[in-house]
Amino acid sequence: MLMSYIIWQSLALGVLILVMGLTGAILLVAINREEDREETGLQKKLYLVPLDEVSRGLADWLGSKLSSKFRFKINTSMVAKLPEESYSASRDSYFSSIILNKLQFLKASEDEYILAVTEEDLFTPNTDYVFSSSDGLAGVAIVSAQRLKPEFYGLPQSDEVVRMRAMKRAVHEIGHLLTLDNCDENSCVMYSSKTISDLDYQSDKFCHGCKLELTLPVKVPKT
Repeated sequence: MLMSYIIWQSLALGVLILVMGLTGAILLVAINREEDREETGLQKKLYLVPLDEVSRGLADWLGSKLSSKFRFKINTSMVAKLPEESYSASRDSYFSSIILNKLQFLKASEDEYILAVTEEDLFTPNTDYVFSSSDGLAGVAIVSAQRLKPEFYGLPQSDEVVRMRAMKRAVHEIGHLLTLDNCDENSCVMYSSKTISDLDYQSDKFCHGCKLELTLPVKVPKT
């Protein structure tokens, strides 16, 4: 009887050790996969590219803030100019699609994204203006500060307001680069803002649904 009890205890201990070993292995694999996922994200590069001298400060500021939101390697050393052929004299504005088409040739690999910043007004064939625009397949986007300025609407100048609005548009377009579509939730950063009031209402964060769809993980906010 005593011998049977000892054998039973030994078997139970063996099973417990085996289960603990498997659990540890599973946890180790999960941790390694999470580290691999983060490392993969860090291999992606995001270039903040000012298209005019006035936009350099805003591009640098966006770069410093976006690094806390996305697992990108942020680079602000690249500069470019607005292509002359993108300008429309009749609109006194720049055709965003032509700019995006030119920007993609600045990329050295598919692991790079470009977010350009300009002071100039932008338009598309179907709209009189856009705050920003992107080409997800090409991995390029552009933000215009022109209509983000309070003085454009007859209000006092505020660099802080411009930066906050530009951040929302930057995150929105990066969302498109990461395969997200526009969102119906008007507080989500992926909501398609048509007016400055829409833009001011929405946040600079992804809603729960959009966050789940991201192909590149968003950094978990610090508590």
